[in-house]
Parts: sequence; structure tokens; C-alpha cells
Amino acid sequence: MKNEKSKKNFKKKILPVLKKLGLAALMVVFAFIAYIALEYIIGYPMIWILGGQKFNTPFYKMFVFNLLHHATWIAVLILLPPRIQKRWKTSREELGLTELPTFTDIGLSILGFVITILLTSVVSSLISNIVDMNQCQDLGIDKFLSSTDRVFVFITLVVIVPIAEELAFRGWLYGKLRKNLSFFPAMLITSIFFGFMHGQWNVAIVVGFMSAIICLEREITGTIYAGILTHMIKNGIAFFLVYIIGMAGC
Repeated sequence: MKNEKSKKNFKKKILPVLKKLGLAALMVVFAFIAYIALEYIIGYPMIWILGGQKFNTPFYKMFVFNLLHHATWIAVLILLPPRIQKRWKTSREELGLTELPTFTDIGLSILGFVITILLTSVVSSLISNIVDMNQCQDLGIDKFLSSTDRVFVFITLVVIVPIAEELAFRGWLYGKLRKNLSFFPAMLITSIFFGFMHGQWNVAIVVGFMSAIICLEREITGTIYAGILTHMIKNGIAFFLVYIIGMAGC
């Protein structure tokens, strides 16, 4: 009798949870592999066509690469899974694109940015002995740029990257996870993966907290617009500090 009850409990309670976590892991792995693979698929032909081993000089090469890479990545995330399984089709609701931006989105974006800064400041002071929070984020971009290059850097960091990353992480990934999981695990998985993708502990902590706040913004509004604006504010201030007045950066 005990064995039968255990089997029933496993099938009713544990197995569904394992399936949901397995699907979440599959989506994260798929997004990661697609991101890395497309870097090579797009990068090497560009090197062959444009010449040179680097895209950061002149910066228009990096701009074209980022535009193509991010656009193709979003397209693969949205369009490829339904080809494998129709039920994996991505809806506008999952992407958080069901409505137009509102003044609420603008207010939440500013509030979200302020909360992110406060949280990361507190956490940074607590873990400063463990993690070097002053380590520069290597963007692969020389901060001593021409005026023309700065325009391309601005469009890349403040426009393209926030829109693409919000579509991918708080849109596609969080939207898929939220269909099967409650808010906290969906937010946690999304934020950890987002931090991991940035490759540095100090940066991962900052963007991880930002991701958590943006997930909450999406939970409140049902869209990703506030998150895009929060991301733009963060990157815009970073751009100003690094490339305009040269106060920070590598």
C-alpha cells in the first residue's frame, strides 16, 4: 500500500514538477547554444567579407555584427521551436508585446532602475571582500572612439542590446517559464541565466538584480516595455560615463 501511495504521489506531485524543470532547462540550453552558434555562423562570414580579425575598429563592423546576431537570435528563438513541436509556438502574450507602452511603463522603468542601483549597492558592500565589484566590464570596445563610432556604440548599447535582450530574456524565456512555473522560480532561472551570459561575477550580480526587478515589472504590467526602458536607462548612463566623460570602463 505504501509503495502504491508513493507511486501515486510521485506521478501527481513530483513528476509534473520534474517535467516543468526539465522543460525550463531545455529552453535555457537551447537559448545558450543558439546564441553561441550564431556568433560563429554570423561572425566568420563577416570576417571573410569585411576583413580583419576584430569588429571593434572601425566600430560599424561591431554594430552590423550585433544587429545581425541579436536579430537572428530572436528569430531562431521564436521561429525554430514550433518547427519541432507545434505546441512550442510563441505567442505575443509570452513575448510581452500585447499592448502599447504606457506612462505606467515609464514610471516603473525609472523606479526599477533606482531600486536596482540601491539593491546592487547594498549587495556590493556586503560581498566586496569576496567579489571585486570594481572590476571593469570588458565590452570589447575601446573607450577612445571617434564621434562617428560613438554614435554606433550608442545605438548598439542603448537601443539594440536592451530591446534584443528584453525580447529574449524577459520576453521569450520568462514568458515560456511563467506558463509552467510560478513567479519566483521563473524569475530566478531567467536572472541567473542572464547574469551567467555576461561572463563576469561583478557584472552578473548587477544585471542579475536588474533582471529580477524587470521580471517584477513584467509581472505587474504584463509587457516588457518597462523592462526595455529600465535597461536603456542603465546602459545609457554607462555609455555616458564611459564614452562621453571617461569616468569608468575598461
